[in-house]
Amino acid sequence: SHAEFERIAAARDIFADVSALSGARVGLGSTPDAPAQRVLVHLVSANYFSLLGVQPARGRFFSAEEGEAPTGQPVLVGSHEFWRLHGSPPDFVGRTFWVNARPCTVIG
Repeated sequence: SHAEFERIAAARDIFADVSALSGARVGLGSTPDAPAQRVLVHLVSANYFSLLGVQPARGRFFSAEEGEAPTGQPVLVGSHEFWRLHGSPPDFVGRTFWVNARPCTVIG
């Protein structure tokens, strides 16, 4: 649970850092009117990529603020495969996809 993750993350005397990862099936569409496809996504904490020590090929990863309760437009980081499935466009970062009928901007 998210509460358990927060409790473990707060145990700084035991762990240098922890991250959360969970899988979910969502409806994904490329436009608001397009039929959504059911796809598996990974929901991760904001520090997931920094804990792994990786850098995005393009764009950026999540900010700490984006890991807090939703206050603005949701964002997503697409995998290399996700990018390829959508034609490998050079302007992929900044595009909007609809996840469960909510607009999400690609940031990386």
